[in-house]
Order: sequence, then structure tokens, then C-alpha cells
Amino acid sequence: MAVAEQNIFKDTVRTIFLPIANENRAVGFNANWDMGATWAVMAMAVLLDDKALFDEQIAWLKDGETNARISYYLLESGQNQETARDQGHAAMGLTFLSLAAQTAWTQGIDLYEYDNRSVAKAFEYFAAYNLGEDHLPFQVYPCAVGSNSAHDFNTAISSIGRPTYHEVYEM
Repeated sequence: MAVAEQNIFKDTVRTIFLPIANENRAVGFNANWDMGATWAVMAMAVLLDDKALFDEQIAWLKDGETNARISYYLLESGQNQETARDQGHAAMGLTFLSLAAQTAWTQGIDLYEYDNRSVAKAFEYFAAYNLGEDHLPFQVYPCAVGSNSAHDFNTAISSIGRPTYHEVYEM
């Protein structure tokens, strides 16, 4: 691709896709949505070589008032915010988190292990349940920011969509 074409593409990303991703942040909802938007903006920041924009996304995942904040999304046990909702949403959130962690890793930042939360442990928890383990630690885990009365106070891991296997394990 020629430099001129690359610049046209980058301009399209900055003026069209980036505003859409930022406008559709769902603060107060489940982490899946915002985790996906954060990862998308991180990837755009890398493409655009925009360190300030990239650093904003890292700060959002570390300290933001969002359910996508790593310490809000994952428990130390590996349980994630969507565990009681259904296995599809639990997988989706882990997919977006792992993509964000890998994007950060390629930029020299380790989010795989952050604030006593482990992406690997979250995948082990998710995989164990979907392979038939029924005796995993569980705690009621409402949204840290906002609420979702549909599943914020469920008292067990959701069996909806069990077993669930996703391509993200290949990563």
C-alpha cells in the first residue's frame, strides 16, 4: 500500500471510526461493550501512532470508572463480571480483554497480570467450568459502575450456553 493510501486510510480511521467507537462507550453497562470499544480504540491508536490516545485506553482499563476496568471486571479467583449472565457473554468479555492485553503487550505494557487479576486465571476458570467443573468459587458480583438488574445478583455461575468453546483459546 502506498504512503498516500495509508494516509487516506488513517484519516478515515481518525475521522470516522474513532468517533464512532468513542461515542458508543457504554459506561455503567456490562464490561463487554466497553471492553470491545477500548480494545478497538487501542488498536486505532497504535495504527495512528497516537501515544496520548493509547495511554488514555491503558488508564481506562487500569483506573477508569467503567466495568471494563480490569479490577472491576475480574475477581482474583478468575471469575468475571459476566460469569453469572451466560457463557457467551463471559467468553466475549474475555476475548476483548485478551485482545486489549495483547495489544498493550506489543507496546511494552503488561495487562495480563494486573492488580492481582490474571487473564490466564480467568481463562482457566472459564475453561474449567465449560469442561464440566461444577465446584468453582463463586461470589455475587454486581456491576461496579451502574447496575444490570437482569443478572447483577445471580447466585451461581450461569449454565446458559454451557459448554462454550471459542477461538480465543488459540491466542
